[in-house]
Amino acid sequence: MRSWFEFFNAKKFKKPALSKLVQKDYYTDRLFRNVQYFHVNYICVFLVLFLYCVLTSPLLLIALFISCGAFYYAHMKNTVRKLAFAGHEITLFHQYCVIGALSLILFYYTGAGNAFMWVLGASLFFILLHAAFFGIEDEGQEFAFQLEEV
Repeated sequence: MRSWFEFFNAKKFKKPALSKLVQKDYYTDRLFRNVQYFHVNYICVFLVLFLYCVLTSPLLLIALFISCGAFYYAHMKNTVRKLAFAGHEITLFHQYCVIGALSLILFYYTGAGNAFMWVLGASLFFILLHAAFFGIEDEGQEFAFQLEEV
């Protein structure tokens, strides 16, 4: 993970020079270089946006608690005694499959698809905006000290 001070360093945000606009694949190289350099920071941005979305949607939060509780209950119940239905033992894998299918239906009705698409879109917007305007000039200058005149 790169330093958050380096990630939000306002002095490194700049438009590329006009001379570099003519270079082929300059923007894609810049995007890939920044994504490779800050990939853990970008994952943290995605997780923070995901957490924000879940915490601001109470119905989705309740659905997550119900789903996780059902998985936990099936796991704990299976350690004590195996579940049997009509004389047949139902394995933990099959119990997880049924709980997962019911959870997908529950998430559909609570709007988890919309929340996921919002998080994905907002993450892509912020990450691409940061990667496009954050300037890492050379590979060797990544670790160079920046001194300011006083």
